[in-house]
Amino acid sequence: MVRRRLCALAALVLLAACGDPDVELTTVRLRVAFPSDGSCRPETVTSLRVQALGDFPESDTTIELVDALGGAAAIDRFPTDTVLVTIEAIAPSAWGAGIMPIPPLAAPVETSSDIMLLPYGRSCRIGAVDDPLPFVPPGAALARLPGGGLLVAGGGEAGEDAPRRVVRLVAQSERFEERAMLQPRIGASATLAGGRVVVFGGARDARSTAEDTFEVYDPTTGDFVADRARTALRTPRREHGAALLPTGQILVAGGRESDDAPVLASAELLDPATGRVDELVADMHIARLRPSILVLDDSSVLVAGGLNQAGAEERTVELLTDDVFIPLPEVAVPDRPGAAIVALPGARVAWVGGGVAASASRNVFVLLPDLSWVDLPDVLPLALQDVRAVGLADGSIFVTGTHVPLPPMPPTPSVHAYVIDVGRASAVDVTRLPAVAPRELLALDDGSIAEISPDGAIWLRRESLRTVLDAPPATLLTGGAGGVALDTPDHWSERDGVLTANTDEARLDLPPLRFGSFVAELEATRAGGGASVDLLLIPESGLVQRVELREGLEVGPPLCKAPHVPGSALVVERHGDDVVVAGGADRRECRLPGLGERVGLAVVASRDTALPALRITRVDE
Repeated sequence: MVRRRLCALAALVLLAACGDPDVELTTVRLRVAFPSDGSCRPETVTSLRVQALGDFPESDTTIELVDALGGAAAIDRFPTDTVLVTIEAIAPSAWGAGIMPIPPLAAPVETSSDIMLLPYGRSCRIGAVDDPLPFVPPGAALARLPGGGLLVAGGGEAGEDAPRRVVRLVAQSERFEERAMLQPRIGASATLAGGRVVVFGGARDARSTAEDTFEVYDPTTGDFVADRARTALRTPRREHGAALLPTGQILVAGGRESDDAPVLASAELLDPATGRVDELVADMHIARLRPSILVLDDSSVLVAGGLNQAGAEERTVELLTDDVFIPLPEVAVPDRPGAAIVALPGARVAWVGGGVAASASRNVFVLLPDLSWVDLPDVLPLALQDVRAVGLADGSIFVTGTHVPLPPMPPTPSVHAYVIDVGRASAVDVTRLPAVAPRELLALDDGSIAEISPDGAIWLRRESLRTVLDAPPATLLTGGAGGVALDTPDHWSERDGVLTANTDEARLDLPPLRFGSFVAELEATRAGGGASVDLLLIPESGLVQRVELREGLEVGPPLCKAPHVPGSALVVERHGDDVVVAGGADRRECRLPGLGERVGLAVVASRDTALPALRITRVDE
């Protein structure tokens, strides 16, 4: 039987050099590059650390290429089912990194890709200063593209007609490609769905009535799909919100038809696969201009923020359930205009900063899945105005803004950036930004962040090298619980290096990790007995499944229980929709339909339950 391996090669220019005649090879050439921005290039690189990631156990898939920049280097021991390749530059410590998805390869082939290494914690301008393409005009819509690319659709200067311009930043490069949309659009939305981008609504210029059309951009061809039969909308709108739902539909809500038209409360659902557009059964309770639509990891959908009919920032939150919006009056969002709204792991939402001048806040307001909330005081080291924030892969928040000192200090503004860990109410200063705070942030597919400066320049930044397929540590919980996202600081305490729940339904998540087949072992104890903890299996869409441990009683999902022996760990082995659970010698085979290809994991514990260890191992199918 012919053995097949993926031969991945890493250097500035990479060539295949795998000579084993018994191995049928697939060759992937990865051309490594650094940004042209001189401040974002290392003076020297001592080595490159290359790692293969996929739904397989951690093995000999991390290779250190010493003096790799002196020429090509070949790696011939990557598994064929590699999904991601990461490359980290050492100069001499960890300097920066890049992530490259590897497409499924059904047969031995030779492919070639670029991978750009961004420095950790530094903003890098992309493209030449005199190049007109790397520019985001006002009113343009942004969308992430597969693999780390960026699409800039429409937009234009005030008083001018919008060009039919769309610019694509090619993933892992500084190459820009310009194409023409089917029609000009200012104030449109752009949403990635099924590998293509749906550009919805907008107007021909800043003074015009909104369009009632959408069009679809296909990154594989670089062109828009000219299917006019599938472009009719129920309501023309611009400056609206849009988000991809777990169902595959796109929710479009709010906005307005023109500058002098009332703000819209209506919403509609678009199926990008068929072009079908359905108006929702009921409008939002509050009309909103530029609302935030938040799709949480438990598949719930919230609408928050935006400007209401009076032009004030709206503080209410609405939940979309069965095509109906339900107001959540119990959610008391503070009056902090300009706060950045970010979805977090564990079905949480955070409002960061906000306010102006003396009312500028350092707090982070957090909404929890049970609709309770906590206002964490003084998390930001400085009060920031013009706050922009985006969630990072590890569950933290990258936030930027401008600090203006209060009298008697001179009111000299300064730009700052922080990474916030909400679960620990802490912030780390990572300020290495342009001189002016970004007007917009967007998280890209490869874990980097696109920053759009007020003049429209595009900058890229990477805070860490984290992927959904990283190998978990030997245990995720002991020694300070590094790598887990706690829901709030007051729900957990650390005692003797072990996390203990201070309340019922205390939750921790494991972002950004997702698992195909795996074995998980969760230890739970409680003084006097009675430990109660659930391991949550979180699919990409659909219902979250709970596997319970009730100390001394039973383990397993509902209707599929095994007895639990005190002192024994909860063991869960997952292959597809088949799950085997054990809490001792007895095992139960259970069926949990709808888990999908990969699941995220979280732990929910009752009060006083301690978690000594959580071990997770990826296993082959």
